[in-house]
Amino acid sequence: MKHLLWLLLCLPLLAQAQSLAEPPAGEDAAQAKAGHAPVRTLETIEALRPPVDWAPDPFARRPNHFDGRFGRGPSPEEIALQQGGYLMYGITQALAKGGSWLNRVTGGPAQIQHANARDVPLDDEQIARAARWASPEPPQGD
Repeated sequence: MKHLLWLLLCLPLLAQAQSLAEPPAGEDAAQAKAGHAPVRTLETIEALRPPVDWAPDPFARRPNHFDGRFGRGPSPEEIALQQGGYLMYGITQALAKGGSWLNRVTGGPAQIQHANARDVPLDDEQIARAARWASPEPPQGD
């Protein structure tokens, strides 16, 4: 364990010694002799301007992991403008909870039902006729 620790401590020194031992080439040699490190230049990057009508909203709420599991209540603005105020909002919520409780106690069906597939509204003759029309052969006599 001690040897591994010493090896890890010596690695930066070895890397620096190797970089000093390599002779620079070309224009970088003059800069290296003067004591300056070579300057790297990056390629030019052009940024595209966003459309004029679009501006990021710093206050917009972004979707996150909890959106599907947690029902966020309405904002005070929504309560004031759409729900009729806090009193009406509270009455509506109480009636909704009471209705769901009454529905559950009386054994009524759930308010949100799963979709059920219905039967095909065609009889056998109409199905056979549609199959004949859908076949690649030209229809005969219909």
